[in-house]
Amino acid sequence: MRWLPVLYVAALLLLEPATPVEWPVSFVLIALPLVAAFAHGPAVVGGATVFAVVLEGVLAGTPCCAGREVGYLWDRHYVASYICTGLVGVLGMILAAHRVRRERTLADLRFVADIAQRVLLRPVPHQIGSLHLESLYRSAAAEARIGGDLYEAVPTRYGVRLLIGDVRGKGLLAVETAAALLGAFREAAQDEPTLPALADRVETSMNRRAVLLGGSEVGERFVTAVFAEIPFGEALIRVVNCGHPPPVRIRSGEVCELDRGGRRRR
Repeated sequence: MRWLPVLYVAALLLLEPATPVEWPVSFVLIALPLVAAFAHGPAVVGGATVFAVVLEGVLAGTPCCAGREVGYLWDRHYVASYICTGLVGVLGMILAAHRVRRERTLADLRFVADIAQRVLLRPVPHQIGSLHLESLYRSAAAEARIGGDLYEAVPTRYGVRLLIGDVRGKGLLAVETAAALLGAFREAAQDEPTLPALADRVETSMNRRAVLLGGSEVGERFVTAVFAEIPFGEALIRVVNCGHPPPVRIRSGEVCELDRGGRRRR
């Protein structure tokens, strides 16, 4: 996009000699300031405006360049073109200033969102004891930085406890809910002796929060989650699935869902 004004002028200079004298192709230079405004700031747009007016005059009144007489330079059509180019240049500078301001604001918002994302979803350690961990967060929306998906790994005296969840909905309410769920999990994971007890305590905390939020959609506010526990020094994993898609196991190039086991009813 930064080279678009240059390409625009180059295309015009290639087209000008190939067209009849009666066709004032230079009039398309009126749009040059707006073309520059797509990727440049107000100063560059102002320079492009001056350049466009000068080039219009050169193409209008220089016989060696356009085959026209010098008198064309002050023809009323060309004078109108100069004025229009100047007006479009002013509008282009305003547009460029607005675009630069919006881009700076967007960059600030993205920076804040990245910080919030790192606070909400702390990087999972690559290794806890003898257990190697990897995590990947990929949003469904290309520009999204933060949402209702969540994960966590916490070393406890009972082993490494894992959480993967997804909050219903999106927006600030989903982010708040995800933060509350992660806080409840990080606290309860250290205290509860069994994985079902951990899931019950987190669910109690989330139910209490849903009631405090109030509103007409209390019954529709929920989080699907998988709780897992890997005791230290044991080739064992315990899983409690609360409505989430089941975990999968990859072994010898084969992928299969873990046994769902019995369902918890509430």
